[in-house]
Amino acid sequence: MKNLFLFTLTFMFCSFLSLDINGQNLSQSEIGTVKGDKYIITLNKSTLKTQWESLLNNDSEDNIQLDIEEAQILYRDGAYNLVAKSMDGSSSSAIELILKDNNLFAADPKVSITCTGCPNGCHPKVVDGKGTCSSCPNFGGTCTKKETLSF
Repeated sequence: MKNLFLFTLTFMFCSFLSLDINGQNLSQSEIGTVKGDKYIITLNKSTLKTQWESLLNNDSEDNIQLDIEEAQILYRDGAYNLVAKSMDGSSSSAIELILKDNNLFAADPKVSITCTGCPNGCHPKVVDGKGTCSSCPNFGGTCTKKETLSF
């Protein structure tokens, strides 16, 4: 019985460490690469989707499901951003990326901006850890920003 208890305790501890490590992969893993004027997502899209949605939905009543197949890396205003829309198109999210030797990693702390309110999704952008959403005057909506921070 004592051995079973120790085995269970050890298994739970290892599982906890695994979750902690997996939670940090978004910062530690290469998300993309820069090749000339092309920005290519290199991280497994299933892994990226799971970890990014976990960050967005952590401690929230939201249930944002990203359309990761349409995700893209953009370079705007001197910053690299990973951008994806929600599956229903009602929101867009962005994470700032840092360039190291032509490879792109999530900035730390991870700041994810989610913009909602426009029929076509607002355009989120994160520069130097500060997130903004574009306005949507042509669509008659008001863009709302939600910021998620993770260390």
